[in-house]
Amino acid sequence: TEIIWMRRDGSRAPAVTAFASEPVGVVTLAESWSGALDRAGYGQLRDQMIERFHAVKASMDAVAPFDPETHHLLGTSGTVTTLAGIALGLARYDRNRVDASWHRCADIMQVVERLAALDVKGRAAIGCVGADRADLIVPGCAIFAAIHELWPCLQLRVADRGLREGILRELMLRR
Repeated sequence: TEIIWMRRDGSRAPAVTAFASEPVGVVTLAESWSGALDRAGYGQLRDQMIERFHAVKASMDAVAPFDPETHHLLGTSGTVTTLAGIALGLARYDRNRVDASWHRCADIMQVVERLAALDVKGRAAIGCVGADRADLIVPGCAIFAAIHELWPCLQLRVADRGLREGILRELMLRR
């Protein structure tokens, strides 16, 4: 899980002001979790992730204060795109509808809570989740919820194409 703090000022390209990479992702979190992936398990995972990301927040706060009124989250791929698809009411995931979409974080957190309340079968029945991700979405929700708890933005921008593709596109446009 990468957390990057970027600053945009005027016409210049955004600049990275702080960066942290935590060696925890959806799959490793799911594999290491021995408890049930129900609402209580989700809460425990979320609390673990909040504790894990606290040092990251402290180091970023030392760089610049966080203002939820002026900052937003940018989530790429995986859990965030799935949450966005559900928030958009899609019966099946549609990359073209999800990529570059904006969401109120409160709406995304409602989706998180809804997924945490379902069992694996219930999550698998949701078209944007499916059977392949039904056991992975709750750990992903815990990671997202922890990030949102520490950096409580009002808005979330979702990118399906990923940072690598964006960087490559930017480099090609400069040529």
